[in-house]
Amino acid sequence: NQCKRGLFFMDDEEWFKYRKLLNPLMMRDTDWMVLPIQRMCEKAVQR
Repeated sequence: NQCKRGLFFMDDEEWFKYRKLLNPLMMRDTDWMVLPIQRMCEKAVQR
């Protein structure tokens, strides 16, 4: 693994290279997460 830093700390060509590799994973279908996230947010607001 040549990536020593996280994507957040990368710039320019380095960022583009790794973002392009990770994009399919980051853009996957996330609909299954909506309801659990909503429930957790509602619980947090109720506190």
